[in-house]
Amino acid sequence: MSSRKVEFEVKARVNDVPFLMEGIGITDMTEGRFELHVNANPRYPTGFDPISCPTICPGLIAQYIARASSGGTFRDIVGDSFEMSPYRRGTIWDEQGKEVLDLQITATLEDDGDVLRIHQKMVGTSDLPPLKGYISPIEGYLLPAGVGAATGIIRYQLETIDGKKLDGITVLPYRWTAPTILPSPLVHRIERIDAHWNGSNEANFVYSDSVTHLLASKDSEVNFLTPTVL
Repeated sequence: MSSRKVEFEVKARVNDVPFLMEGIGITDMTEGRFELHVNANPRYPTGFDPISCPTICPGLIAQYIARASSGGTFRDIVGDSFEMSPYRRGTIWDEQGKEVLDLQITATLEDDGDVLRIHQKMVGTSDLPPLKGYISPIEGYLLPAGVGAATGIIRYQLETIDGKKLDGITVLPYRWTAPTILPSPLVHRIERIDAHWNGSNEANFVYSDSVTHLLASKDSEVNFLTPTVL
């Protein structure tokens, strides 16, 4: 199937306030697109804006469902499950270089062919100004790290309601159980992220045209189509 339903859960403590983020969504792996609708219980804490989430909280879905412009896809390597271990870290700074967000998230993703199930735990601090959204497109990189491991890094910008720009970086330590190796670096391009929040407990995210392609020669692309197994 080229599509999956998404079940999404984050047990969070941000600014020492516990809350639960739960969501449902749908993916289209042919187009590299997915939509996610999330709800906070009892609420999002003061200083935390869920518009910041897409490259930090559910961003691991975008890498998994991305279509390939050359070679194979990330899911060709990892199979039907992977985790973030020890944790991925998202950090955002304002125009003066002051840190306004620092989150650490452990995560697992499982794909049963019909549903992607994502379970996460998130801790950290956030003192964000009100956000307008992401500046697109966004590109990240996935680097080989041996058997059953890879390291992702994505740099991005967010625009505030009053027109200022924030800089962010998320580092993603992928691990999976299959004895396979990512043979070559990948570029992961997200053409557009639309994130919407009106101050309530609900927020909505749409990722458009998420694509991976190899930073490698033609020979390496052939190897990528048949993942290296040790």
